[in-house]
Amino acid sequence: MRRFFHGKCTVPVVFLLCLSMVLSCASCKKKKDAEPEETYPHVLNEASYMEWWDDTEVEVSPVFPETVDESAGGTAQANVMPPVGDKVFVTYTGYYRFDEQTSQAAPFVFLTCYGIGSENAGQHLGDVDISSCINTDEIIARSVEAVREVDGKLRALVKAQYIGQAQEVLYECELDLSSGKALAPRPIDFESAAGSHVSISQIKVSAGKYYILGYLQGGSMAGAPVFLVSDGEACKMINTDIIETASAFGVYNDKNLIIVGSSVDKHTCWLLNTEEDVLGGMVDVPEEYILGGDLLDGLGFAKVGNQRMTCWSFAEEKEKKFIDFNYTGISYEDALMMQLISATDEQVVVYDYAMDQAQWVLHLHILKKSQNNPHIGKRVIKCAFLRAVTPVQSEAIQAFNRESLEYYAIVINDYSYFNFIDWDAENHNLEVNRAKSEAVNKLMSDIVSGKGPDVLLDGAEYLEIQNYKYLVNLKNNIDDLDLSKKEYFTHVIDTCEINGRISFLPLEFRVSGYFIDREKAGKRTGVKMSEYSDFLAEYYNGYDPLYTWEDRLSYLDYVIENCFDLFIEKDGKYNFDNSAFRLVAEYVCNNVPEQFSEVKGAGEIAALSGINSGDNSLVLIRNKKLVGSPSPDGRGPRLVPETAAAITACSSCQEGDWALIRFMLKEEIQSKALYIPLCRSVVDTWNLSDDVTEYFIDTIDDCGNYATSDYTVIGIINEEMPAYFLGQKSLDDVISIINNRVGILQSERG
Repeated sequence: MRRFFHGKCTVPVVFLLCLSMVLSCASCKKKKDAEPEETYPHVLNEASYMEWWDDTEVEVSPVFPETVDESAGGTAQANVMPPVGDKVFVTYTGYYRFDEQTSQAAPFVFLTCYGIGSENAGQHLGDVDISSCINTDEIIARSVEAVREVDGKLRALVKAQYIGQAQEVLYECELDLSSGKALAPRPIDFESAAGSHVSISQIKVSAGKYYILGYLQGGSMAGAPVFLVSDGEACKMINTDIIETASAFGVYNDKNLIIVGSSVDKHTCWLLNTEEDVLGGMVDVPEEYILGGDLLDGLGFAKVGNQRMTCWSFAEEKEKKFIDFNYTGISYEDALMMQLISATDEQVVVYDYAMDQAQWVLHLHILKKSQNNPHIGKRVIKCAFLRAVTPVQSEAIQAFNRESLEYYAIVINDYSYFNFIDWDAENHNLEVNRAKSEAVNKLMSDIVSGKGPDVLLDGAEYLEIQNYKYLVNLKNNIDDLDLSKKEYFTHVIDTCEINGRISFLPLEFRVSGYFIDREKAGKRTGVKMSEYSDFLAEYYNGYDPLYTWEDRLSYLDYVIENCFDLFIEKDGKYNFDNSAFRLVAEYVCNNVPEQFSEVKGAGEIAALSGINSGDNSLVLIRNKKLVGSPSPDGRGPRLVPETAAAITACSSCQEGDWALIRFMLKEEIQSKALYIPLCRSVVDTWNLSDDVTEYFIDTIDDCGNYATSDYTVIGIINEEMPAYFLGQKSLDDVISIINNRVGILQSERG
């Protein structure tokens, strides 16, 4: 079961003091086998298009009983339960009520019900206060574990725990949706059947019976599991001795349970016949589904990810693509958060949650397979990304698809560099650079072969792709927009111009550098590599903020990326045999240790990236000045486009591509920005005081350094520089090798 928090939540502060992006996808693995190549028609037609699924979206807003005092604070944990017939239940458990006499917060359990059937889809069918059913001061926790329907009556299985007692107690009670009450609680003696106290792990309903997975008290999830079955009155144990461990189980076709576990150190599944309550043979299911999928009644293992839902069919013993969320009307951002509730061939129920007025609100999506695709006849715009799709882009694509009569935009993740990362690599920073290089090289190759996407939604920092072979020059298109300097940060666009070309239109950005005392800084705008040690002594007590990186090579990467343009000749060729590169290399070799045993920085690298709804984020830096981080020429703070859009050279519908990108500049779309929006007028909606607004705008206007890099070249530098750092080769020899390898690379690119 998936769980998340619902309740009052503080809006995240978007003004950050950290430049580095934390990659927290430890469960992801580098793809061992590439997925089959995905192709889309340029025109949606009757003969070839993905199936359309109509979406009924429901905001789950339970009406809490008057006895619940939400103003007392705290949060309630929400749990979406498997459907019961044409109904789905959401439980809320927490400590909302506060007893002033005992100074204790009372546990609270609330159940809300919505319809998902053809006749009641999206209807709120009622709420039930479970707390009142088993109401005693001795209970310290209770939760709804399962709901079943017997003889037309809804019944809930409630787990409770009493003060001073380790064992758990199960009650079954009737649910009256019309009155909002839980009635006639009745205890279920499951421990007598087990012969000992049992810690309950999961409970499922199949064919009207409860199936309980637990462990003998004092054991653990790694111990031998205990399986029990109850009809609501009697309870008995099922013999599953051959299963060493069990991590989960679920219902399949109402007559069988699938138990997920291990035997002889192998992840696998077993069938359990619910008619006879006897364990059968093993089921062959790919491990990725066992570990990352949900078992859904009537379908098999299913999982949501990468803009699609796939399932492993037991009947066909193969993977099937079930839904492409591009063809549901659900935005890309929302699709990323989807969790499965149920699925059949004709209907899929999923949920996500969204921030609404500082509160996380759960949304149900009831997807029904449609007989017709409402967008047939439109030209498809295939959008790709190298890192991420932001809310600005996601919102724009969804709105564009609703309004456009000619085009329909979809998002693919074929080039996301996360797909290319080996998460077990020893040096994470170096592996990320390698993955970025592999991703952009695949993209460039596909563009040249004509198989690439139409629009690239990010990647403005990738210098290697910014030429006529890969991306369209947008300068004339942008000039025709005649954007007002009062409404847009047009200088941000100007800084993205390289050799008369603008490959990317920036949509959101941040500015990066060091915050130092304004009076002390005077006219200083940056810091040269040659004076960096003195700068650190004066402003940071000798500590280096760049020690927040992982090691010496990561430190080197950051400085090089901050001034990569210094290593490019007039003819576009890279050359590292110059004073700028030598300054950086020698400083890093002489001053930066090979590994950082501890973070020495007095403060992290500052990144002015956004603002929340008040002045608080800028109060602390009102008297500070943002100056550039170290570089050979002492340049000022840099602009970093976090969201940008480009048109690929292989696109056959560039007019539609530009229409989509232009759509992303609308003020109502730009207002969704997580970073600083290109639309200057959005800042006026932040309700900042005049002096803070002036400081904020002036800081942005003072930034004119646009940082780009070539991650394949960075990878070459990372491979060769350790020989110099460790004294194995001279700097001249290493530079010669780097220039030779980089020259071959550029010749191969043409």
